[in-house]
Amino acid sequence: MLIKLWTVRPAGDFAILQKQGVYTADERYVMPERMEAYQWMSQRLAEKTPAPAGARFPLWAWYHAHGSKRPKPDLRKRGHFQQGEKGVRIEFGAVLDN
Repeated sequence: MLIKLWTVRPAGDFAILQKQGVYTADERYVMPERMEAYQWMSQRLAEKTPAPAGARFPLWAWYHAHGSKRPKPDLRKRGHFQQGEKGVRIEFGAVLDN
């Protein structure tokens, strides 16, 4: 089954995706207070499925960000970025194996 997911990233990250054709989470940008959680989550995910080549940490994505009637993250809502920072919402598909 194919599902749509969305991730919200700084605008410059979209340029990386366009240039490289691939985008992975960059550990340089993980806040130190969240590093342990990222490592724990990565280990749990690795128990279920191997990580894609070059990927160390998961990329946050939404299936339903604001409920079933408005599943996409809304960039007009506060909290995605620092005030004045430009961002993008990237949509992609994921295949779920049953």
